[in-house]
Amino acid sequence: MRERYIALVDDLRSSVSEHSCLEFKKDNIKPQLIGKLCSALSNAARIEGQDFAYVLWGINDTDHIVTGTRFDPDTIKVGNQVFQLWLAQMLKPSIPFLFRPVDHPDGTVIMLEIPAATSAPVLSKGIFILKAQCSVRPGLPVRSYPGAPPPLFVIPMR
Repeated sequence: MRERYIALVDDLRSSVSEHSCLEFKKDNIKPQLIGKLCSALSNAARIEGQDFAYVLWGINDTDHIVTGTRFDPDTIKVGNQVFQLWLAQMLKPSIPFLFRPVDHPDGTVIMLEIPAATSAPVLSKGIFILKAQCSVRPGLPVRSYPGAPPPLFVIPMR
């Protein structure tokens, strides 16, 4: 099983760049950003016809070299709440995201597997977010829609 996840990490690293369903991080562990990423990537995966989107911690986002990470989602708290529970409560509808540690030969990688949105767009704290560029960061074009999501999301399931 370990080899399967190492192969998946290496396959994702072989992408030319980050894209609507893939994000690389070194150690960025801001809970609010991770919530926005889950929403944006889940919605993008649906639109792109992908089953999953991924965030990989421990990967340099310029050359995709494995650098390893200190990020451990099992030890983080938001206030007094366990991070993964907090994250699950921020996302509506609920999605079965999964943080998976991967013992890559070049360093530890944390892989966040985010399923594509199904019955409705995934909102983060009540806001629809769609990843419009290669990154979800302040200053880059991320479209957020308070309230009802825009009609562009009405896409048939494959």
